[in-house]
This record gives sequence, structure tokens and C-alpha cells, in this order.
Amino acid sequence: MKLTSQIVRLVIKGSRRRFAVVMLVALFGGLVELAGVTTIFPFLSLLARPEISHSQPLLRRLYELGRFTNDRSFIFWIGVAAIFFFTFANIYVFFKNALVMRFAISHTGSLATRLLRLYLRKPYAYFVENHSAKIAKDILVQSDMVANTVLLSWMTALSESCTLAALVLLVLWVDPATGLCIVLGLGGIVAAAYFTIRRKIYDLGQLSDEANSRRFEYCLETLGAVKEIKATQSEEYFCRAFEPHARSMAAAYARTNVLQAMPTYFVQFVAASFIIGLGLFHIRRGTDLAQILPLLSLYVVAGYRLLPSLMKFAGAISQVHQHRAVFDNVASLLA
Repeated sequence: MKLTSQIVRLVIKGSRRRFAVVMLVALFGGLVELAGVTTIFPFLSLLARPEISHSQPLLRRLYELGRFTNDRSFIFWIGVAAIFFFTFANIYVFFKNALVMRFAISHTGSLATRLLRLYLRKPYAYFVENHSAKIAKDILVQSDMVANTVLLSWMTALSESCTLAALVLLVLWVDPATGLCIVLGLGGIVAAAYFTIRRKIYDLGQLSDEANSRRFEYCLETLGAVKEIKATQSEEYFCRAFEPHARSMAAAYARTNVLQAMPTYFVQFVAASFIIGLGLFHIRRGTDLAQILPLLSLYVVAGYRLLPSLMKFAGAISQVHQHRAVFDNVASLLA
């Protein structure tokens, strides 16, 4: 909650109306995703058991409104409607994501300008006591990180939470017991993975930020003394002094990316195993395949939408945590 308060109060304080519009679009995006996935279920159910077009109240009503003369024609147009809704959902999600990215990244310039203005208002003594490389890094690099990483990841997490909520409600509505197992299982795995690596990611984020500061200092000092370096032929000495900090930053980023990627593969394995296991369970019980195939197909389609949203949500939270030290520094300057 503190992070959300700081972002709204400090980072997007002049764009709150635009932010509200973006969030409304994201909220509606969850409903669009729900509609796109939901329309698949009746189509698959009709393929397995065409007779439900006359026994199921909603399908019977659609059958009568469309004045269909046979089941095959009805199933065909239900399939066309499913394609339409699924296509519309994909297009809408694309524009929703583009809107979120444009809103977040558009703050890069305004943040850098605000930071430069704040630094220029400081007394001359401040610039004597603080290295110009750190100031340049705060203005140029950290403003980019806050807008392009922290703000974008935070908004992505909010946007994907709308989609996740809609899909979770769908799974719970279709089969509460099975849906609850899926939600608790996948959610528990992602939460456990996040809380296991969050401290390490935060430490690596601090390490990379410190190494980046050293990179800026050595680079600016070296370029500022290039005449003396050329005169003394000491290029290699300065390169060796710069290299450890560059390597330290690269290593921290590499380790962070590996840690963030680990939960994805495990979640995909668990989700696929659960769906296959559910099918094997029903086969073992002797359940009619015509009854379970539509349900399994719905889980596959919902998983096709749910897993990317879940991993994007977890990845966004992880990105925010990784760059929290950078955000805290910029927030302290803007406060």
C-alpha cells in the first residue's frame, strides 16, 4: 500500500485522470477475457452433446431466437460467435496493454525533467559534496527505471489482476471444488516462489544499483581525464578499474533474471499435470467422456489465458521489488 500511495502521490500526480481511464479499460478487459473464454464452453458442450441445445434453457432460448431448423446449423453459428468473441478479446487485450505501456513510459521525460529541476534548485555546496556521476545517474537512469520498470510493472500487476479475477471466478463457477484446487494450487506455488526469492531479488537490485553508480563515476572521471590518460598511456589501468563494476552489475542482472524465470516452468508443469490428472481421474471413475471433454477443454482454454496473466502478474511484482531501492531513492527526491 505504501508503494501505491507513493506512486499516486509522487509519480503520476499530474496524470490521475488518465490513470483512472487506463484502469477502467483494464477492468473492462477482465470482462472481455471472461466473455472470450466463456463462449468456448457452450460450443464444446454442443459438439459433445448436441441434444443440450433443446434441454439447456439459455441454449434453447438462443435456438428459438435464431429460428434454427437443425442442430448442426445452430452449433456452427455458436462456433462462429466463439471465434468472434475470442478474436475481439485478443484485439482488446493488445490495445489495453499498449495503453498501459504508453501511459507508464510517457512519464520517463516528465520524471527526468522534474529531477533535473529539483537538483538545480539545490545550493552550490550540494554539487561540491556530491559526485556529478551520481546526480546524472539519478536524473537519466533512475528516472527511466522508475517509469519503464517500476511504474510499468505496477500498472501491469493491476491490469493483470483484473484478468486473473475474472478467470478465477469463471473456473470457480464451472466447478467450485476443482476450481478451488486449481486456484489454491497455482496461486500457492507462485506466492511461495515469490516469497522465497523476494529478499534475494531486492538485494540483487541494490547491488546492481550500487554497481551502476560506480560505473557512472569511473566512466565520467575517465572521460574527463582523457588528455592525461593519453599522455601517460594508462588506458588499460582505467579499463581494469572500470571492469569489476560493469561485471558486478551484469552478474546481478543475470542472477535476477534466472530467479524470476524459475517459477514459470514449475507452474506450467503443475498446470498441465493437473489437467491431465483430472482427465485420468474421470476416466478411472468411468465418467462419460462426452461430459468431461467440454470441461477439460474449458480448463485448457482458461489456462491458456490464466497462466500468462499469472506469470505476468508475478513477474511484475518481482520487477517492482527488484528496483524498489531505485524507486525509494527517486521518491525521496520527489517528496
